[in-house]
Amino acid sequence: TLPSEEGGSGEKSPFILEPDTMELEVDETKHLTVFAFPEQARLYRDEVVCLLKDNPNPTVFSISALGAEPVVEVDQDVVAFDRLLLGKKLTKTLTLKNVCPIPTNWKLSGVDALPAEFSVSHTSGTLKPCHEQVVEITFEAREENKFEPQISLEVEDTEGRGVRQEVQPIRVQAEAFKISPTVTI
Repeated sequence: TLPSEEGGSGEKSPFILEPDTMELEVDETKHLTVFAFPEQARLYRDEVVCLLKDNPNPTVFSISALGAEPVVEVDQDVVAFDRLLLGKKLTKTLTLKNVCPIPTNWKLSGVDALPAEFSVSHTSGTLKPCHEQVVEITFEAREENKFEPQISLEVEDTEGRGVRQEVQPIRVQAEAFKISPTVTI
C-alpha cells in the first residue's frame, strides 16, 4: 500500500511480498511470493504494481485476502431434559455450526465434571466452514435428584495462532424422580 503522502490510503497492508522488489531481464522468469497476515475479520485489497522499461503504463495485479476469526454458533444455551422416571433414559441434541469462512477447532469443556447420569457423544473436533456437528447428550435417571451442571464451548483457529472465540457456557438441566405409591386399607 502506498503511503498517504504518495496517494495511498495510509492503512497498514496485511500483505508482504518476498522479495519486495525485483528486476527482470527480457524473457527472464522469477517467483514472487505474496503472504497475507490480516489483523481483522474483513476483506483486504491491494495491488502489485510492475513498471516496464520504456512503457509509461504500469502493469497492475490486484490481490485480496479475507481476514477471518473462528465463530461457531450453538443452537441452544440450555439443554433442558424433561423430568424422568427412575430407570428411564433420554437423549437431547446440541448442534454446533461453523458460520465463518475458515475451519475451526471446538471443544466442550467441563464434560468430565458432569455427574455419572450424563454422557456426551462428541467432546471435540474440527468443523469445516458452514458445516455442523450434532452432539448428543444423554441423561439416565438413576436416583432421585435435580441436576444443573454447566459445560462450555471453546472455539479456536486450526492454525495454532491462538485466535479464540469467547467461551460460550451451556447449562444442562435434568431431574430424576420416582413414584412411591402408598396403599392404605
